[in-house]
Amino acid sequence: MKSFLYVSSIIVSIAIVIVGHFYYQQKLEAIAAESVPLTLSTNPSPPLTTQEEEKVDETAELTGLLGTWSEVQDTVSMTVFGSTSITNDEDPSTSWPVLFESTINNVSSSSFEVTLIDVERTTSIDVLQSDFLDQVIASQPDVLLFEPFFLNDNGQIRLEDSLDALDIMMEQLKQQLPETEIVLLPANPLNSTGFYLSQVDQLEQYALENEYIYADHWQFWPSTEDTDLNNYIENARPNEAGHVLWAEAMFEVLSQ
Repeated sequence: MKSFLYVSSIIVSIAIVIVGHFYYQQKLEAIAAESVPLTLSTNPSPPLTTQEEEKVDETAELTGLLGTWSEVQDTVSMTVFGSTSITNDEDPSTSWPVLFESTINNVSSSSFEVTLIDVERTTSIDVLQSDFLDQVIASQPDVLLFEPFFLNDNGQIRLEDSLDALDIMMEQLKQQLPETEIVLLPANPLNSTGFYLSQVDQLEQYALENEYIYADHWQFWPSTEDTDLNNYIENARPNEAGHVLWAEAMFEVLSQ
């Protein structure tokens, strides 16, 4: 009986060793199979160095209107004509036209030179009676980004008078700058302001009816019903974050 038990235990031990060997071998094969994609996925291409990133930027191409303008000549003069919204009084170097110019020149083979003409909070009627238009004409821009003064006019003069003043300005600009590409754009958005929204709608309609280019940068801002818009606006004008957003938005709009 003891001999039988002894022999049986030996047979069982051998069987366990054999089964364990096959199980272990299969486990190794499974791990090896799984390790192939794991090795590939954990060894991606190394990140770009700063020099390589700059090289990529230098080879990028402008598209949309920006691309068209850059193809015409080596240096493109651009004037931005608008209200105090176009200038960051806290730090003029972070005004959206300045940031916009820098963004374009980082990816363009042409050189864009931007001039700012800020009427501050002057209304449309008073702009007509000043020399601001003469300054724009004297700048002789290839491209004019024109923000009509509807936000300045808000609560000051009637919408009809704002539109009439804009029409007079546009006629004078087209007559004196026949080769200049003029782009109309609204000022910055504001939270839940019914009359101002109506003014901006009328500006867009005016551009459509007269076949002027209209740069709708509002599509890249938070909604006028979204309190997040307050993160970009201070005292009804863009703060530094607002200027950054506006510059990026104009680049996107004019690249479409």
